[in-house]
Amino acid sequence: MGSFGQSSNNIIQNHDFKGGLHKWYANCCKAFVVNPVDSSPYALITNRRESWQCLEQEITGRVSKGCIYSIRAFVTVAGKLPGKTSAVQATLRLSYKHSATCYISIGRKTVKPNCWEALEGTFSLSTNPNKVVFYLEGAEPGVDILVKSVTISPSSPALKSDHTKVNDQKEKEGIEKKHDNHHLQAANNIILNYDFFQGFLRWETNGCEGNVIKGDSGSSYGVITNHKTNYHGLVQDITNRVCQGCPYSVKACVRISGKLFRQTTGKYWKALSPYLLKWIGYCFF
Repeated sequence: MGSFGQSSNNIIQNHDFKGGLHKWYANCCKAFVVNPVDSSPYALITNRRESWQCLEQEITGRVSKGCIYSIRAFVTVAGKLPGKTSAVQATLRLSYKHSATCYISIGRKTVKPNCWEALEGTFSLSTNPNKVVFYLEGAEPGVDILVKSVTISPSSPALKSDHTKVNDQKEKEGIEKKHDNHHLQAANNIILNYDFFQGFLRWETNGCEGNVIKGDSGSSYGVITNHKTNYHGLVQDITNRVCQGCPYSVKACVRISGKLFRQTTGKYWKALSPYLLKWIGYCFF
């Protein structure tokens, strides 16, 4: 155990805020630690004017390429919410000397005010960034975020050097990786739970019904039924996982029953305007 009760395999320093805000940085907002008499301390992040403003901690040098990490953060929200709930998200910011900054969304949790919830997720780096920063975000501007603790621990060792060398090219090409029969989220794929291995986690149905079926081979696939218009289907929010001016490639393995034509739709929102629909591509069956 290190200072402030730091677990030896937790790469987050001062993870439970017993050392105040030591090692943490409030990004364009205000933060302080509350020490209740009858419970453990927690960080209160307030005066947030943008959804991405919250606490962050640099973890450069504490994460390794090819290693799978699991995150668990106990969070809640407070203040005047637009609705009954709000979502808190865990994100990595990867900075490079000669390329654009990239963002990886690790996990997202919808929470009710003053009710502690566990935000969980996994990630694995396929590159060696010059700087890696972990931060929390997501709640609407003006909503306070409360954080009781954050744990990021390796759930598998880094790939051995020989094995890494053999697979470096595959990692760069974004080819699907597996470890111990579990599907991993490639760092360059912005779609979370892309293979439905975790059910409908990260996905939402838009005006229809859906379920996940596991095939005989062990792979999973989503089934969308009872859709009454052509835009009904599966939706995933990729806000903060795409960058302006950066081209993206989309590839989806799909099949249909009873219909001969389907289109893949990208939906995005622009500030101060109604949402717009942008067609990405289509396929024939």
